Amino acid sequence: MRGPRSEPASRVRALALFLILLLAAAVRCYEPAREGLWLDEAMSVRFARMPLADILTMPPAREYNPPLYYALLHAWVGVWGEGETAVRSLSIVLGIAAVWLLYRVGRLLLGTEGGLVAALLLAASPYHVYYSQEARNYALLVALSLASMESFWRVLRGGGPGAQAAYVVSSTLLFYTHAHAVFVLAVPVLYVLGALARARGARPAGLRRWLQLEGLLAVLAGAWAGPFLARVADHQRGFWIARPSWRVLGTALAQYAGSAVALLVMSTAAAAETVRGLAGGEPADAASGRAESPGLLLALWALLPLLAPFLLSLVMTPFFLVRASIAALPALHLVTARALGRLPRAALRWGVVAVVVAVSLVDQWRYFHVLGKEQWREAAAWVQSVAEPGDLVAVDAGHGQPGFDHYATRADLARLAAHEDLATPAGARELVAALAGSDRVFVVRFQRPVDHEAVRRAVGEGWGLRDYRAFVGLTVYQFQRKEPGHGALPH
Repeated sequence: MRGPRSEPASRVRALALFLILLLAAAVRCYEPAREGLWLDEAMSVRFARMPLADILTMPPAREYNPPLYYALLHAWVGVWGEGETAVRSLSIVLGIAAVWLLYRVGRLLLGTEGGLVAALLLAASPYHVYYSQEARNYALLVALSLASMESFWRVLRGGGPGAQAAYVVSSTLLFYTHAHAVFVLAVPVLYVLGALARARGARPAGLRRWLQLEGLLAVLAGAWAGPFLARVADHQRGFWIARPSWRVLGTALAQYAGSAVALLVMSTAAAAETVRGLAGGEPADAASGRAESPGLLLALWALLPLLAPFLLSLVMTPFFLVRASIAALPALHLVTARALGRLPRAALRWGVVAVVVAVSLVDQWRYFHVLGKEQWREAAAWVQSVAEPGDLVAVDAGHGQPGFDHYATRADLARLAAHEDLATPAGARELVAALAGSDRVFVVRFQRPVDHEAVRRAVGEGWGLRDYRAFVGLTVYQFQRKEPGHGALPH
C-alpha cells in the first residue's frame, strides 16, 4: 500500500516523464517535410507500394533487410498517403515511443531517476531525432531493441506469462526489422553466459524459462534465417561498403553524442561503466546471491551492436554502417545515466544533464536549418518544369533512379538508368544508344565526381549545353541536339 509521500512523488515522476515525452515529440515533429525524400527513403516507399504478400516474401536479392518495416509502412501510407510528412510520421511515432520505452528500461535497471535521465538524453539526442524523421527502419530497430531488453530482464527475474510473451513477440519482431538485429539478440545470450560464470552457482530465477523462450524464438526466426544467410554469402563476392578503419569508432561515438559536450560526458561515462560492468566489480545483488547484474547487461548492449559488425567487417566483406548500429545508442544513454547517478549531489547530476540537453538542442536547431538530403524533389521539379514530351532523362548512377522517379510523375519522359559511369567509354556508348530519337536530354549525375568535360564527351559533339543546375547530392545537365551558340560549360 502506498504511503503518504508516495502520491506526490508519483505525480512528480509522471509530470517529469510527460515533459520529456513532450520535448521528444516537439523536436521530432518539427518540419519533417522541410527536405524531400532521399534515395533510401524513396526505396522504402517503393517497397511499401508492393502488395503485402510480395513484401513479406521479398527475395533478399531485392532488399538486404527483412520485411517488417516495409509491411508497417505499407499499412501506414495506405491510410496517410505518400507525402514526406506522412511517410516519415511512422518513424516519428516510433521515435517518441522509444523515449518512453527507455524510461521503462532505465527505471527497471537503474531506478526512477536513472530512467528519467536516460529518457531525457534520448529525447534531445540529435542522432535519434534525425532517424526519427527518416522513412527507414532505424527508429523501429531502436524501439524494438528496448522492448526486447526490458522483457528479457523481466523474464530473467522470474517474470510471468506477460513478460515471457512480450519477450518472444518483441524479439521476433526485432529479428524481422533489420539484419543487424542479430547483434542485439546476441546480447542476452552473452549476458546469461557471463552472469552464470560470475555468479558462482547462483542462477537467475527465470533461466530455464528463458532458455525455452530462446528455442521458440529460433523457430519463429527461421523463416527468414535462410534468405538472410544466402544474402550474407552473396555479399562475400562484393559489397558497396568500404572496409572501416579504427577511426570510424570515434566517429560513431561523436555522431551518437551529437555535440562536443555530450561526447565528453558520454565517452567518459561509457568507458567507466563499461569497464566496471565487464570487470564484474559491482554485481547488483551479490548480497542476496542473485545472478543478475545490470552493469554487465549495459556493457554488452553498448558494445556488441557497434563492435561486432565493425570487427567482422575487418575480416570479411565489409558491411559496417554507423547508422545500422543505432541499437547501441539507448545503452550508451543508460550507462551515462548510471555514471551520473554516482555523482554525490542531485543538483550536480541534473546540472550536467541540463547542460548536455541544452547543447544538444542548440545543435539540433542548427541541423534543422542545414540542407543535407539529396534533393530529388527539387531536381525532378525543375526537370519537369522545362522538359518537353519525349525528352530523355539519364540518371547516372542508375541505382539512383527511384529517387528521381518518386517525384517525377510525368509519363511522357523517357528514362535511362545508366549501368556504367557515363565518364567511361561503356557508359558513353550506353547513353548514345539511348539518345536515338530524342532532341533533348537531361543528365542527372548522382554519386559521381563532378566532371563537366566527361559529361560533355559522353553526350557527344552534336549536342549543346542549354542549362545546368547543382542540387544537394545531384548535378543536372540539360543538352539539346545541334544548338549553335550554346555549350559553355559551368565553372
